[in-house]
Order: sequence, then structure tokens, then C-alpha cells
Amino acid sequence: MRMNQMRSLWYTGSVMAIETLRGAFQHRVLLLTDRLGRNRSLVQSIGNDGLGCVPHFGLEGLAEGLRDEAVDAVVVDLEAWRPEEVRGLIGSFREAKLPVLGVVGERGMEELGLELDDVVLRPLRPGEMKYRVERATARLQRAKGPKVMTRGELVIDQERYEVSVGGRKTLLTYKEYQLLVLLASAPGRVFGREALLAKIWGYDYFGGTRTVDVHIRRLRAKIEEGAETYIETVRNVGYRFKA
Repeated sequence: MRMNQMRSLWYTGSVMAIETLRGAFQHRVLLLTDRLGRNRSLVQSIGNDGLGCVPHFGLEGLAEGLRDEAVDAVVVDLEAWRPEEVRGLIGSFREAKLPVLGVVGERGMEELGLELDDVVLRPLRPGEMKYRVERATARLQRAKGPKVMTRGELVIDQERYEVSVGGRKTLLTYKEYQLLVLLASAPGRVFGREALLAKIWGYDYFGGTRTVDVHIRRLRAKIEEGAETYIETVRNVGYRFKA
């Protein structure tokens, strides 16, 4: 096993233990960093602020990490690399509609030359990361426009928590509704079963990924009529909303 994988597993295991004690977090962030020891305090600060933290070491395998983890924002440790090394990645995150926050030390922000949604200075103050992540995600949601998603005959009204197919309202359970909104918000993006379980049910849920399959099957039965398909199965991985 590569060192980066071992480090990620170590941190992820620690964070999962914290999440089990605290319950499901409202927001989960992907932390892009490089070194274990120097950033232990950063991971702890994010967890102490009530945020889920998914650490990723290095600049490789990010596409797979985003596929397997349902995250709401990206936090980039800007002391780990030169601006030119991460500029392209930051652009890709923004294209994926994920807010990007940078963490810097004494180096001035004017030297970075990066397009970021926000910047947090070391040392982090209690509650600051949570505040900035919530502000960035809320700003992105407002920029997306009305809270109504239309996908063919399927209409999801997030203001009224209503779903209709072909003009007829469809009654969903809250978990079914949450799954539908999450998948429909990112057409074509694959969500692993573990990621869906963590995002919708939280790490304090003791059921297995079979729960996800059962809810997806019920959801499909309610919104897919005839040959119409909205949710696709990605074998051995999870699900995605048809792009």
C-alpha cells in the first residue's frame, strides 16, 4: 500500500470515529494537503468546528476521491504547493460547482494569484472554518438560481419540498427526497454507496449500504414511469443521475 493511501486511511479512520460520536455533519470538506504531522492540527480544527473532513494527500487521484466521497467544499492547504501547481485543480473544482477555500500562513494573499471563494489564515480560530464554509456554500447555492430543478418530466421544488412527474405530485419519504436532490444536483456524477450512506444517514447509522439500495429501488418505482430512467446504477460502485 502506498504511503499516501496509508496516511489517508489513518486520518479517515480518526475522523470517522469523531463523526460516530458527534453524529452526521451538515457539511463535509475535502482537505487537499501533503504532510501528515504538520496538518494534524488542521484536521482537528476542522473536526472541532463540526465539519466532516476527508483528507487527501498529494495531487493525484482526486477524481476518484470526489467520486467516492460526497463533499460540499474543498479546502486547499496553500502552504503545501506553489500556486501554479494547484491553479488547474482549483479551476476544476470550481467547474464542478464546489466552493474552494485556501488555508495560508504568513504569506500574503496577494502573492497567491488564485481564484478562491475564501481564504483562512493560520492559526485557525475556533468556529472560523465552519463559518467560512457555510458562507461559501450558501453563496454558491444562491448563484445557482431558483430552487426548482427540472429534469425532463421530473420537477423538484426545493422551496416546497415537492416532487412531481408529468405534472402529477409524487409522495416521497424524506430520505428518498434527500437522495433524489443529491443525485439530481450533479447529473453524471457517480456517488458510491458508502458516500450516499454517509451523506444522507451519517456515520452514526448502524445499517449497511443495503439501506441505500432499498431506498434507491423505492425511489425509482415512484419517479420512473414506463421506459423513463433518471437514476442509473454504476455496477460495483453506486449510482448517478442520468446526465
